[in-house]
Amino acid sequence: MRNTRSGSRWIPILIAVLLGCTTTATAADIYINGVKVGAIADLQLNNCNIRFDSRGDLHITAPGYQVAGGPTQTTAGVSNTAPVLQNNYFLTTTATKPGAAQYRFELYINGNKVREFSSLDSGLALSLNTYLTKGKNTVGIKAYKDMGIAVAAPDRSDAFEIVIGEGRGRGDTLLVDKVLWRIRKVGSDLAADSQQINVIAD
Repeated sequence: MRNTRSGSRWIPILIAVLLGCTTTATAADIYINGVKVGAIADLQLNNCNIRFDSRGDLHITAPGYQVAGGPTQTTAGVSNTAPVLQNNYFLTTTATKPGAAQYRFELYINGNKVREFSSLDSGLALSLNTYLTKGKNTVGIKAYKDMGIAVAAPDRSDAFEIVIGEGRGRGDTLLVDKVLWRIRKVGSDLAADSQQINVIAD
């Protein structure tokens, strides 16, 4: 069974583990957005990148966060400074027959893997505002053919469609007012591909 949950949900847990190892097992330094910080407690960062340098120091890049203070403080002040978007952005999916296109997909925003899903996931409605920043964003989708997706009596013309656009909720209904990108895969498609567009969020 494939795990299709967003990788970003595991980032706070991973940070906690890494910070625990770094602060107790070694004398490595911790940097958040290039600022060296001291001890950290009760901190959650979303949609960030983590790397260790050649010295073993931990570097966390967290877009939209501002770091106050430094290594002489017992804790670092980190605040989310990302501007609030005025519009709402969504990814939605539809299928003539769920699974029939036999494709798996990976969604990337600004280089970060946000979500995995497949042609079985018809009716998906994913809000993208958490992952977008104000201004220019790069949104990419990788598609892979997966003949292992079991479908009763698949037809080569069965289609799976992905739409990214601006929308709004009305009760239990999501209305997409402006389509920014549309991707369509049918059962007869076999190739893997990778596509991306620029989305100007405001």
